[in-house]
Formats: sequence, C-alpha cells, structure tokens
Amino acid sequence: MVVSDFLGEEEKGSYVTEMWDSIKAETDNAYLFGDAGYDDDFWLPKSQISVRELSNGYEVKIPFWLAEKKGIV
Repeated sequence: MVVSDFLGEEEKGSYVTEMWDSIKAETDNAYLFGDAGYDDDFWLPKSQISVRELSNGYEVKIPFWLAEKKGIV
C-alpha cells in the first residue's frame, strides 16, 4: 500500500486531522477508513487528503469542507 505524502504547513486552507485504526479498502482513487470510534466507514478521495501511517493507525489530513460534507465534523 502506498500512503500519500502528508501535507506540509505551507498548504493553504482549513484542514481537519483525524485518526483511523485501519484502511479497510483501497481503489486507485480512494481509501475506505474504518475505526471503532465511528458507526460508519468513510470513503475519502486520495486527491483531497494526505495520509501518514503511524504505529497505531493512520493520521489523515482532510480539507474542512470535505470533512463537513462526509459528516466527520
């Protein structure tokens, strides 16, 4: 699995950072994130997010508008 580069602080706009336990599925264009803390899983487009793999899961930086649209915030 290739995880995208994490956005640097120089990136413009408002972002939300979320943690997920796992990537349940992957397509060429999106990841399906899952976590025990959420009732639903979330498909997020690779082109709109940055993902950092950590020892305990995944840190995902999401534009605020997308997080709001998906019901994450």
